[in-house]
Amino acid sequence: MKSLLALLIPLMAIVAVPGYANDRDKDAMVYRYWDWGITPQRDDYQVAILKLALEKTRSTHGDYKIERKLETLSRSRAHRAIAQGEFLNIHASPLRPLLTEQDRREQMEESIPVKIPLMKSLLGYRSLIIRRRDYEQFSEITDAAKLKSLVAGQGRGWTDISIYEHNKYQVRGDAEYFTLFSMLLAGRFDYIPLSVIEVNGALSRFEQYSDSLMVLPDLMLYYPLPTLFHVSAKHPALADRLERGLTQARQDGSLDRLFEQHFSEQVQQMKSAKLRVFVLENPGVPTEMGLDQPLLLSPKQNTP
Repeated sequence: MKSLLALLIPLMAIVAVPGYANDRDKDAMVYRYWDWGITPQRDDYQVAILKLALEKTRSTHGDYKIERKLETLSRSRAHRAIAQGEFLNIHASPLRPLLTEQDRREQMEESIPVKIPLMKSLLGYRSLIIRRRDYEQFSEITDAAKLKSLVAGQGRGWTDISIYEHNKYQVRGDAEYFTLFSMLLAGRFDYIPLSVIEVNGALSRFEQYSDSLMVLPDLMLYYPLPTLFHVSAKHPALADRLERGLTQARQDGSLDRLFEQHFSEQVQQMKSAKLRVFVLENPGVPTEMGLDQPLLLSPKQNTP
């Protein structure tokens, strides 16, 4: 009997050790976030929001793990991976308007949108990347009609394409992200609108174009463009927990504080700059999201 107890006591001690190889990791809800490696500032912020929301729900939903998957995938491949819900099960992207019943069915099969905007209206502020030789031409643009006579370049499948078309802007949307800049230099279109928080990082990534391309300093486009988390439809419990946590963070003000922590300097620079801002409509944004008016720039800076 003594020899049996001598064997059992060490085993009991191992089981009692908190966090031992254990069942905590096994029972944790695992969020496998797709980071496409192109927009680090935005992805860092979105992962911080994800952590904030999951901490808010730790007492009700238990432990969690966030696995940040850095993978350079096309959006179609990433969406397929999200739909499968194994290697990836969550990403953040702009709200996609559901124009047809087929659109709705495809989204229901692929992912569950958590309809709480993550970035206010910041993603909808678009700076223009242009050829340096065209600076004088762009500096003389004082109304939207002149810009509409030129052609914007966008990535294949981007939500923004339908927004430009709705507002009667000319747009080409047949490029992959990595070929946009070479196509601009080749004259396939005249400018590339990218989010104000993405544009400088994009040019830094493609240094070979820095002598030929530039960010237009004093003209910007704006349209409501809420960024949402999209969770694999295979994992509704992950979506439910995330929505509960984001709701708490929005109600107690911690979501706003996190936004200020990450972007207050950038927003202040925008407010203090003398910008020409052309405002576009985005008919795919529900009015209840509160993004139907520009939120970051004063009215006097908004040019119809």
